[in-house]
Amino acid sequence: MKQTITCTILCILITATFSKEGAGGMYDYLEPKDNEVAIHFNCIEVPLDRILLIRKDLHCCALKFTRLWTDNDGKEKYADYEVYYQGDGTGNFANNNVTRSEGRASEFPLRGPFRPFIYQPGDSYVKCGPFKLGWNYKKKVAVMPPDKGLGDFGFELAPTPWTDIKEVDIKDQRVKWYRYEEKRKRVFIPIDKLWE
Repeated sequence: MKQTITCTILCILITATFSKEGAGGMYDYLEPKDNEVAIHFNCIEVPLDRILLIRKDLHCCALKFTRLWTDNDGKEKYADYEVYYQGDGTGNFANNNVTRSEGRASEFPLRGPFRPFIYQPGDSYVKCGPFKLGWNYKKKVAVMPPDKGLGDFGFELAPTPWTDIKEVDIKDQRVKWYRYEEKRKRVFIPIDKLWE
C-alpha cells in the first residue's frame, strides 16, 4: 500500500512538471529572450537587428536578421537577413569593395518515407560571401556549413550590440570570437551587458 501511494504521488509530480505549463516554462528557459545573446557550443544567436560578425581566413561578414515569422500554423519558418561581405583581408567594412546582399532562410516540415530518405526542405542556411552556414529558427547561426556534421571548419562568430554597418570594427578589443567548442556550456547574455 505504501509503495502504491508513493508511486501515485511520484506520477502526479512528474505529470505536473511536464504538463503544458511546466514544459512551457522549461522550453522558455532554453530559448533566449528577445534582448539576449545565446552562445552555444556550435552556434550563436543575436537579437533581431543586431550584427553578428562572421570570419574565416581573409573573409569577413556582418550579418543582421531583420524579420522572423512563421506560416502554415507554425510549420513553415522564415528569417530575412542582410549581410555585408568584406573579402580583401582588411576586415574594413568602410571600403568600397564591401558588398551588401539580402537573403531569406527557411525551414519546412521534414519529408520522406523513413530514414535515410528523410530530408529537410527549405534553405536552412545563411550566406556569407562564398560560404553558407547552417541556420535554425529563430536566429541560430552555426559555425559550420549546413551539409556537414559537427566539427570545427575554421569559422568564427562574434555577437555584437551594433545595429549599423558604420559601427562595425572587427579590430575592436571588445569583440570576442567563438569557434566550435564541444565542451562550451550554453550561456545567455543580455545584449546591453555583452561587453561589460
